[in-house]
Amino acid sequence: MGASSLKAVPRPRVWNLVQQRFKESLHDESDLEICLETFSLDILLSQLKSVAEAHRNENILLASLSRFRPSLVCLNDFMTVLVLSFALDVKTGALLWGGICLLLSLLAPLEEIFSEVQAMLEELIAALPGIHPFEDNVILDEKLETAMVDLYTELAVFSARAISFIRIRRQHLLPIRQSWPQFSREFQQVLKRIQMLSQQVDRETRRAATTAALKWNNEMITLFQSLNTGHKHTSPELPCFHVPLTLNDRFYVREDLLDQIADTLSPKAGRSGPRTLALYGIGGAGKTQTALQYTYRTREQYDAVLWISADSTVKMAQDYMTVARRLSVVPATQETQDAFGAMAKMKSWLADTTCSWLLIFDNADNLEILDYGWPHGVVGSILITTRDFNASLHPASQGIYVNVFDTRMGTEALQRLLGPSYDDPNNTPLVSELNKTLGGLPLALNQISSYIRQQKMGLKDFLVFYQNNQDKLHKRRPAAFDYQHTIGTVWKLALEKLTGNAAVLQRLLAFLDPEAIDETILCNAASALSNQTPFNNSSLMFLSDPIDFEDAKAELLRAALIDRDPRTKSISVHRLIQQATLSGLSPSDKAHYFDLCSQLLCQAFPSSWTDKESVWVYHAWDACEKCLRHVMFLAERFAQVGEGLRCLDTFVELLLRCSWYLYETEYYEESQSLLQVCLQALERKGDTNSSRYAQARNVMGLVQVDLRENTKALENLKKALEIRESTLPPTDWGIGVSISNVGLAYTEQGDLPQAMTYLQRSLDFRKAINCRMVDNSYANIASCLLRMGKPHEAEAMYTSVPDVRDLTDEQLLRESLPRYASGMQLLSMVRQAEGQLDEALDFAFKVLQFRRQKFGARFKTCDSLCHVARLMVLTKKSMAALQLLDECISIASSLPKAEGYLALAYFRKYQIYKAEGHVYAADCLRDAIRAKEVTAGRLGSDYDPTLADDDEAAYTQLVAWLLW
Repeated sequence: MGASSLKAVPRPRVWNLVQQRFKESLHDESDLEICLETFSLDILLSQLKSVAEAHRNENILLASLSRFRPSLVCLNDFMTVLVLSFALDVKTGALLWGGICLLLSLLAPLEEIFSEVQAMLEELIAALPGIHPFEDNVILDEKLETAMVDLYTELAVFSARAISFIRIRRQHLLPIRQSWPQFSREFQQVLKRIQMLSQQVDRETRRAATTAALKWNNEMITLFQSLNTGHKHTSPELPCFHVPLTLNDRFYVREDLLDQIADTLSPKAGRSGPRTLALYGIGGAGKTQTALQYTYRTREQYDAVLWISADSTVKMAQDYMTVARRLSVVPATQETQDAFGAMAKMKSWLADTTCSWLLIFDNADNLEILDYGWPHGVVGSILITTRDFNASLHPASQGIYVNVFDTRMGTEALQRLLGPSYDDPNNTPLVSELNKTLGGLPLALNQISSYIRQQKMGLKDFLVFYQNNQDKLHKRRPAAFDYQHTIGTVWKLALEKLTGNAAVLQRLLAFLDPEAIDETILCNAASALSNQTPFNNSSLMFLSDPIDFEDAKAELLRAALIDRDPRTKSISVHRLIQQATLSGLSPSDKAHYFDLCSQLLCQAFPSSWTDKESVWVYHAWDACEKCLRHVMFLAERFAQVGEGLRCLDTFVELLLRCSWYLYETEYYEESQSLLQVCLQALERKGDTNSSRYAQARNVMGLVQVDLRENTKALENLKKALEIRESTLPPTDWGIGVSISNVGLAYTEQGDLPQAMTYLQRSLDFRKAINCRMVDNSYANIASCLLRMGKPHEAEAMYTSVPDVRDLTDEQLLRESLPRYASGMQLLSMVRQAEGQLDEALDFAFKVLQFRRQKFGARFKTCDSLCHVARLMVLTKKSMAALQLLDECISIASSLPKAEGYLALAYFRKYQIYKAEGHVYAADCLRDAIRAKEVTAGRLGSDYDPTLADDDEAAYTQLVAWLLW
């Protein structure tokens, strides 16, 4: 049946009657709305796949649907003929697609009935007339039209009656099998009618073909006669500007992109050969609007500007028919509407014409569709908008990646979209934050700014409102919003089409930080997991197979759902695509993919929870850093997952490892954030007496020790010790760790007798079990002795550490063990207490150099800067001391919870300026007091408010005695 041969004449009344019969055949009128949601074969297949995956007999249903697919493809061909030749509208077409989808969805739990109904549908489809009986140039008449419409009506009404049959018996609890003979008889009657109508269509086709042949002969005779009398064809009506879309005033024009397009496509003098360009990128990035801007801006350069929708062959053929008529390539008064024939003629015209033309293929996400409409051997200009980056390789010769806005451009665009009523300097940071939240996506900026303006919401209020209502806002279309998609729909179909490994990968990426996802993390972790016994995560196996992994990425890249940097071998995904992916997952699926990510990251993140190796992970900071952002992101997602996690212990272990790394690197605020999530997860599970709960309280306590929050630290460290003593074997090394940490906290608090009791106990315990961490106890006791005012005993204790006493300064400062640098800081403090200032300064300066290199702008560097500056003042080097204190102020002023070092540095400057009688002294003291008051608010009872503002002790109490 040559679909190109029949003319589509609008017949709303005919199809309205079909809709009415379908509606009357339904038992539940609400089913009509459900059916109308499925208006294509792709949507039908996607929805049936989702239904199958939700049932326990998933594999059987999927196999059955796979067998059904060829029949559905044949049905799709039949539907295409109805669309092109009989003006079947989308709503009426959805009756059959949606009816089949709803029917099979209702029957999915009933495996035997499902198979029988599927077989019935296959038999009905097989009885339809094939495509081939319709020859070219068939003239459509009333008899043929009636037969085709009746065929469609029989199919649609049968699906509606079948749905009602199932609905009624479910509602009244009647066994479906008991009434099955009645349904089978009705099916046989429908089958006979379809077979009869198909035969009628065949007869009418042959008759119409004969009539068409006679008409063609007559037309040829007339044509030759016109040639003999000098008749000429109608000339193309130029110029022709066929662009059905209008410019959007709210679209932010990107001049750089327009310049690049012009450089490639402009019909410059002397330039030969085709000029082809693909605009590719994520959905919602503004590809169509950019192409539209170019067409309007350069319309005077072309004789013909032709806009073709390329998201389906049907739309493409229909658009070609429209432009063919406008150009008089086919007569506007032609009775038959041969869309595919018109497309062929237009392609020939484009190849042969000498005029300049621009052809735009919009939404060409399926590049195979372009093969049907692509004009070959042309010299015009062709612009493609697509999500598939492969279009820049073929059929286009070049490509431009249309990226989302960067921070500056996105903020500027959003500010303009919001309008003058939001043009307040106080709003600028809020606009920037909103742009960052929306990931600079032009579609999102337009949609959200429209909503804000219409609701007249303040930006600060909206940011909170948005965080709590993302999904609803993404789906909501603001009034007068003239975009085809919303944030909630722009990726919906692409995500629903994903299957197999590509679908798994996309869902995994939704739980990872969207920027720079290192592929080696995923691959190596999956490979390591696959070697474990038992391994129950077969869905991750593709990550360890290079070919399968590449195939999965390729599918996502074609759909512009991810981007990839080949230099760093990393993947990125837009945060709004992540949100769209999550929105499409059921609660159980969210929990499943959260578990998978926990396993992958826990496998990749280094651990040191053993006395057999070093308890520190200094040697693996690089590996930790690669995983850090993803662990932080996963922790944020935890609140959205809720119940149903099967690998909660793995997730908790991951948080513990990461929080320890953050403790080591002095990202204290971030470490506390992860530990809070960890404790919440364990408490939600009721697991508050386990080793993991003790470890979380232990790490939290150590962080608080460094932040000088000693009361809170002791509470956590004592709780950890209590749990470990009650649950672990009496000689477990973890008990010794907790005893030592409690002693450390008492040292920092200044309760030195209590501190010495715990520290001596930890030393005895570790010696008794032959624990290699005994050096930790020696070092902590040395610190306590020094604070007691016993520098000689402190030095003797520290130098008795087996791993330290025989090392040189350089060996003590080797990069892998920063704790030894803190030991050298202790020796510097000992020398200072002994009055050996030059040696103290030498030790302290070496530690400062090490900490600058290892830690950068962190707490230990601030600690060393203040200590070295103090020693410089004591050795008459005040100017050099001021430089170090300024460096400390610069670091501490931008470091969360470092106000104590900020106050101490300002106070040290005050002391220097006061000694020299400088006017800056008062300013420095004022700044010191301000920072001290901020720190005092955080320390609470650990701060002594009775000390005077110009008393050095008021400032040294704000920071730790010694950072280990």
